[in-house]
Amino acid sequence: MLTELRFSGGLLMLAMPIGLALFLFFPRWGSPLWGVPEEALDSKTGLSDSMTPGSIQNLFMDDTPAFRANFETVTPSQRELYWRGPVFWNYDGRTWTGSHYARNILAEARPEIRTAPWRYTVQLEPSEQHWMFALDYPAIVPRGVNLTLDYQLYSSRSITQLRSYQMVSNPNFVDTPTLKTTLRLRSLNLPDGFNPRTRELMRRWRAETPDHVELVNRVLAHFNSDEFYYTLNPPLLSRHTVDEFLFDTRSGFCEHYASAFTVMMRMAGIPARVVTGYQGGWYNDFGRYLLVRQSDAHAWSEVWLPGSGWTQVDPTAAVAPSRIEQNALTALGARRYLFDYTWVRSMRNGFDLLQRGWNEWVIAYNFDRQSRLFMPFGMGFMDYSKLVVMLVLVVALLTTILLPLILRMKDSGRTDAAGRLWQRFRKQLQAQGVETRLSMGPMELAGLAGAQLKDFNDEIHGIADLYTRIRYAQESPEVSELDRAIRGFRRKRLSLERTA
Repeated sequence: MLTELRFSGGLLMLAMPIGLALFLFFPRWGSPLWGVPEEALDSKTGLSDSMTPGSIQNLFMDDTPAFRANFETVTPSQRELYWRGPVFWNYDGRTWTGSHYARNILAEARPEIRTAPWRYTVQLEPSEQHWMFALDYPAIVPRGVNLTLDYQLYSSRSITQLRSYQMVSNPNFVDTPTLKTTLRLRSLNLPDGFNPRTRELMRRWRAETPDHVELVNRVLAHFNSDEFYYTLNPPLLSRHTVDEFLFDTRSGFCEHYASAFTVMMRMAGIPARVVTGYQGGWYNDFGRYLLVRQSDAHAWSEVWLPGSGWTQVDPTAAVAPSRIEQNALTALGARRYLFDYTWVRSMRNGFDLLQRGWNEWVIAYNFDRQSRLFMPFGMGFMDYSKLVVMLVLVVALLTTILLPLILRMKDSGRTDAAGRLWQRFRKQLQAQGVETRLSMGPMELAGLAGAQLKDFNDEIHGIADLYTRIRYAQESPEVSELDRAIRGFRRKRLSLERTA
């Protein structure tokens, strides 16, 4: 058994060079060889194109990676890590959705690349969505991606394969210093007949606090000082969701606070919208990159202020500062499921380094990287025809080198098995009183044993002949034939002993 395992292991080791050559040189047509099939993503979770109470809190239970970010500059602090995703302008009284303007109109300006403080690479996991994520505000746009009016990175094709892209961001950029009338009306629009108590509250506060910034701070202070709770399991809301949240339940996840705050701002005449994405991440000290999981999904608000443009406001930070300064798990202070311990999460986050390596060196190995494989050696761009020629040459060379080794291993495995059978046969002869010496050849031993055990002379010589042919003949019999002959000799010997 041990010999068979050793032989199989040897074959595997010899096959690895050819497998590596096929991986490196076999041409990729359009996608990585180990890419994820689109049909395998049908149950993929992630941020959607709408937000209702409970939609983001459901993602909090999902610890699968959303993306990874590797910073060339200093990594921003935890409070600065707002990864922008879908932006919602439309509200029907319960659900927030996107806008035609946001998806179809491009940004009018971008930050200066040379003054942007954050430079990093994002490795985005497949999501079957079109959104790509970046910190505010993107100064460059990856190929095949649009930077929309509200500064979403929107891919023309859904993300069904692992995708890496370079990004530069400047948080000090002024987003939309002048708000056009159409967008102002859109960002103030509210459906009729919803949340009358909140509307009356904001009418009174607006009269008491005419300054926009002061009113924003007053609402945040209300969330901070009154008995509001950040919880994963808030009570269900019915028709007047904001009224019930502000005056009755006072408990919610980030989307409850972002939605309520945005509605309050619109009621006060301040343009506002909801932004969803991810907040924070876990820094892997070994790989020196930031891991963002689906459980880091978050929602916040933006208000438009004269002189400042669209300004980020996170009402969740007023209720649970630890959510922004650390993470949602710390802010909630409770386990989500049986084995949701801090040390388990830390160990899983650490092991993500292996997944990242697999993504970079296997899944993300596409034609673009393959075609530039030999550029450091001065061979230039490798098109499909050159790759095929290189593959044939390398496989032929490896076969020439490895084939003799494989044949030698095959012969060695057969003869070793035959040698063990021969030693077993010698012990049987010794038990019958035949004096065997290691210096004896197979035929010499057969002559001596046959003379002493005349009833077994034919069997003994037959076994010696099989062993000799396995060892030395070019067209040798199978080892199993020798095994059957030795077993037959033993059965005949035992049979004669019983009848004697």
